[in-house]
Amino acid sequence: MFLTKQKKIEHLQEIIGLKEAEIKAMKNERQAEKKRLFAVLNENLKLKRRVEICDGMTAKHLQSINSFKVTLENRVEEVKRLKELLCDKETEVFELEGMLDDAEQVQKALEREARQKRQRIYAACAKMRRQIKAQQQTIEVLQHNIHAIMATYEQCDDRNRQLEGLTREQGGRLAVYEKLVGEIPRHEVVSE
Repeated sequence: MFLTKQKKIEHLQEIIGLKEAEIKAMKNERQAEKKRLFAVLNENLKLKRRVEICDGMTAKHLQSINSFKVTLENRVEEVKRLKELLCDKETEVFELEGMLDDAEQVQKALEREARQKRQRIYAACAKMRRQIKAQQQTIEVLQHNIHAIMATYEQCDDRNRQLEGLTREQGGRLAVYEKLVGEIPRHEVVSE
């Protein structure tokens, strides 16, 4: 019985040794598993941080995208408004070009009319210059005639004075003659 018990004890000790070896192997395996688990957890944490960072960046990008969408919508509205404004301005430009064409035609007509008026004015001025020249010649002739008439008048005046003197002198003789002979009929004498 002792031997059997000894064998059982040895057997149990072998089992215990095996179990201890198993436990040790399990501990080692568990330690390795823990290390691997810690590595996986660390990797998981890193990935979680990356995911959080990516989520934050994604949120920022989503905000940026939303902001860009709003900006794009505003720009689209602004582009529509600018297109309408451009259409209005093009219409206004076409109207102004039409008005400019009309104004250019009016200006050409006015220039033509002004040119014709200038030509008429130049012709009238030339005619007036000719008339003024003719009148100046006439004035010079008249001035010459006036000088001649003045000279003739002065000569006549001198002659009249002489005649008046002679008449006074002769008047006394004529009165004596008329007393003796009678009155002489008088004729007007035109002096040259």
